[in-house]
Amino acid sequence: MGLLLEFEGKEVFKEVGIPILPGIVARNMNEAKNAADKLGYPVVVKGQLTHGGRGKAGLIRVVTNAQELQEVTPTILAGKIKDMQVQN
Repeated sequence: MGLLLEFEGKEVFKEVGIPILPGIVARNMNEAKNAADKLGYPVVVKGQLTHGGRGKAGLIRVVTNAQELQEVTPTILAGKIKDMQVQN
């Protein structure tokens, strides 16, 4: 078995009855905006990759409104840690 991305691990938890916070995978800015509108602000935008240090690398950000979302999402989607690119 390979490494799981966070959203994949949450699905496994959900299947076995472990409570998880709601989340929506977004692969581009439009999907991120739709997800944030559905979930309601504030939201946490996280780059998905199988490497530690996402927070230190700026790939996890709390945003409180649509303008902040527009500012941080492109950077997170383009993010890398070492040679590993954010999955989108």
